Amino acid sequence: DDAIVVTDADERIVFWNRAATRLYGYERAEVVGRLLPETLSPLWLDAQTRRLAWRAVAASGVWLGEAVHARRDGSPARVVLELSSVRDERGLASGLLLIARPSAAPAAGGAPAPRDPRDAREFLERILNAVADPIFVKDREHRLVLVNEAFCALIGRPRESLLGRADADFMPAAQAEIFARQDDAVFDTGRENVNEELVTDAAGMTHAVVTKKTLWRDAQGTPYLVGVIRDVSELVKAVDDLKRSEERLRHAQRLEAVGRLAGAVAHDFNNVLTAVVGGAGLLLESLPPGHPAREEAEEIRRAGERATTLARQLLSFTRREKGLPRAIDLREVCGGMRRMLQRLLPADIELGMLIPDRLGAVRADPGQAEQILLNLVVNAGDAMEGGGRVEVSLDDVASGPGFEGPGVRLTVCDEGAGMEESVRARAFDPFFTTKAHGTGLGLATVRDLARQAGGEVEVDSAPGRGTTIRVYWPRAEGAPEPAAKTPPPATRRAPRRANVLVVEDDDAVRRFAVHSLERAGYDVLTAADGGEAVRVSDAHEGLFDVVVMDLVLPRGRGVEVARLLRRGQPTARVLYTSGYATDVSSLPAGTGEESAPFLPKPFTSAALSAAVSSLV
Repeated sequence: DDAIVVTDADERIVFWNRAATRLYGYERAEVVGRLLPETLSPLWLDAQTRRLAWRAVAASGVWLGEAVHARRDGSPARVVLELSSVRDERGLASGLLLIARPSAAPAAGGAPAPRDPRDAREFLERILNAVADPIFVKDREHRLVLVNEAFCALIGRPRESLLGRADADFMPAAQAEIFARQDDAVFDTGRENVNEELVTDAAGMTHAVVTKKTLWRDAQGTPYLVGVIRDVSELVKAVDDLKRSEERLRHAQRLEAVGRLAGAVAHDFNNVLTAVVGGAGLLLESLPPGHPAREEAEEIRRAGERATTLARQLLSFTRREKGLPRAIDLREVCGGMRRMLQRLLPADIELGMLIPDRLGAVRADPGQAEQILLNLVVNAGDAMEGGGRVEVSLDDVASGPGFEGPGVRLTVCDEGAGMEESVRARAFDPFFTTKAHGTGLGLATVRDLARQAGGEVEVDSAPGRGTTIRVYWPRAEGAPEPAAKTPPPATRRAPRRANVLVVEDDDAVRRFAVHSLERAGYDVLTAADGGEAVRVSDAHEGLFDVVVMDLVLPRGRGVEVARLLRRGQPTARVLYTSGYATDVSSLPAGTGEESAPFLPKPFTSAALSAAVSSLV
């Protein structure tokens, strides 16, 4: 029976029901597209009432009151009116909803006829229940005297269990105390109050809301508090998710910066190790068996090899070392490392291996697979200060985390103290360690290498239960591929006095390379950067047989320098070296040097001489 009119954002009528036709006399076709104020003018709302109505609609979404509208024949129509905002799917105001019903007709003598209070309250409740936002009204004792259906839905209780009760009767005491203080402030000052609040419903779920509270007095002057609530839980969750995403981004950026620094440190470290390990090798070659200095030289060489392993971990972590994956059998990896792993563990720790008779192949770099096993076993040994057993096992699995289809699993278990949840959550964070002298790269490198091979790592640990780490690889098609056979290093001197140009910016590495090659019988010239290399080449009367070229130089990349040198040295072979990578495939595609000979740092005197000899 209510007249219902809907407008767009410009107040043009877009909907007009039959009850509106009966009330105002206009047919639907006459009014659709017309402005609402013009249609019901000139009396539809006086200017002051209109301002108040619009302000109420903008603030709380609804206005209730009486107005006088003009019918089609010009006669006045006194109506009880509800105005509310229509919102689109984004929550933006897109129009106006008008619900009207005739007010009581004037009685004889001009006095209005009495209205049934029950009818008016029913009409009010229907209007309030049409509003999507929770609405409530409280008396001075903080008791609820009116709530709409949205409020009941938010609290999770029926209207009958709420009316006449205060917040303390159905909410946590701490929340009810806060609400009571805010309500008292409105009652005492009469000022509007807007607060961000937390409301706990009957199921114990907490909602983030914004509540607007306003003081209203009835005809007798009795004060009431009218509240309109907007549930912003989804917005708060979205903001929290955004903050977490921003924090993850900042963390990733910090790790990227640390990774770049680690890669640069590893590069410089490999230059130093080339001189240290190479120098120790030359010293051992010059010392006769039984010489008292051989033991110290051997210790220097062993320390250099341990440092080389650390540099490899740094480069693997920063993804500068890509490896050469092929189909391999992890049983061979475990079997080949068993004796070395047992030597690395303390004497009071036993190493056990459960190796199946048959196992699927995986596609991975053999050296990286060895590094994964080495890191896990060493970590397990470090976790057992009082001795115990480290157990390594291999098995086929139907599927693994991070990939679909069959795979192979490597499991390493220890009997150590185990990890607290806070430690376990950070176990794979680069540079995080609980050891007094740890690097924090062991498990980070394990996960990085496993993911490079398409696999994943899981850790299971708790205090008193030890730690179990499982590494999964996807199964490779076909049988394991044999390793490429590497010819033994050449021990003979060069067949002729070949000319070699060494282009290396590190002084110690350059001196070591010159000393090694001259001992092998080569004529050697040197350059510290690209510009000097070009000048030396131009001044040299003959041709160079081999150019030993560092990939990273102060003035120009090694590939670019080699291209310049070939203009005057068309027959020279180039041997690239670098502390950043283990193979020349790390060069940008299209350089034409992807298959060039490559010698990773640190290298020994014998390895350098053999590499140069193979090119002469």
